[in-house]
Amino acid sequence: MTTVMAARFHQRPFATGLLLLASLGWLAAGCGVTTGTTGPTATATVMPSCASALPGSSAIDLQAHGFVYPIVYPAGTVSAAISTTASGPGRFTVFQFIACTPATTVSAAQSFYIAQLPALPHGWMTAALFPADGGLMTACTAPCFWNPKGGSSVYYLVFDQFTDRGAGVVTYRGRWAVFDMATLPTCGANFTFSNPAAQQQVFFVGSGATAFPVPPFSSITPDDASGGVRGYDICSPGTAASVMAFLNAEVPADGWTKVTTSNARCINQANCWTKGGQFWSWGAISDPTLWLISYRQ
Repeated sequence: MTTVMAARFHQRPFATGLLLLASLGWLAAGCGVTTGTTGPTATATVMPSCASALPGSSAIDLQAHGFVYPIVYPAGTVSAAISTTASGPGRFTVFQFIACTPATTVSAAQSFYIAQLPALPHGWMTAALFPADGGLMTACTAPCFWNPKGGSSVYYLVFDQFTDRGAGVVTYRGRWAVFDMATLPTCGANFTFSNPAAQQQVFFVGSGATAFPVPPFSSITPDDASGGVRGYDICSPGTAASVMAFLNAEVPADGWTKVTTSNARCINQANCWTKGGQFWSWGAISDPTLWLISYRQ
């Protein structure tokens, strides 16, 4: 009897322990007790927008900077601040801004301007050149437009540097150049239509790869002389100093090389330049409305 009762006495604590372990297991399973480490937490992807791609951007207001011609943009387009990048006597004033268009692609944004700008009332025409620095007309690397239709100013316009920012957000650069035609000088009679050989509102003398750059909207007329001398009288807007500044900056920028040794084709050796076998030189300039470039054949 004693042995049996002892055996029962010792079994009770064991059974109670099993119940306790089972209860703890149930609590762990049912109450969410974590017994191990957790995996990495997922981070939400922030999609780009024009607000993030172009902080501080707002609706485009070119008119506040004197823009007078009609213009249109894709829906939702905004821009950063507009700045002036070039100006001065006898030059274009050039403005620049960075724009952002949502819900589009690079090709769609480009196609919008190509289709819509010419269709506007007083619409834009396709151009091949743009005066990026306000003086020298250079080849466009993106579709360019111009508008000479009325008013006292001629406008050039280009959108380029298109970049896909993702999620349909596209940023790009907008630039326009304006020349006030009211600043054109009164040239001598030899530059007018009374002289059939004269040309008005030109940017280059000659044509092709060896066309020589002159200040925007100059008038020119031939001025040849004996001994094989060939030249042009030129009437330019601006001042004598601005004409000289244009030549000193834009002639080498257009790929001309200064002649540093004596050359029979140079009329004025101090300012003689060559490109593709063509030579042009100029002397002192005191009057922007009557100055000369020349060479000897």
